[in-house]
Amino acid sequence: MDDFFNFGIDDAFIRAERSKARALRKTRWWQQVTAAGTCHYCGKKVGFKKLTMDHVVPLSRGGR
Repeated sequence: MDDFFNFGIDDAFIRAERSKARALRKTRWWQQVTAAGTCHYCGKKVGFKKLTMDHVVPLSRGGR
């Protein structure tokens, strides 16, 4: 069952992606986007509290 969740992505890659996301959150662009409370992907008003880097749920996880 462990092989089912193994996508071939190593821990170093995941750490690098998380580091990029942390750096992005500190940029002026991200601060302006979150202040508006609008999703960059779908354009909907999500609200400041619920807005995350990727609030859109993938179809494989029950999204629309």
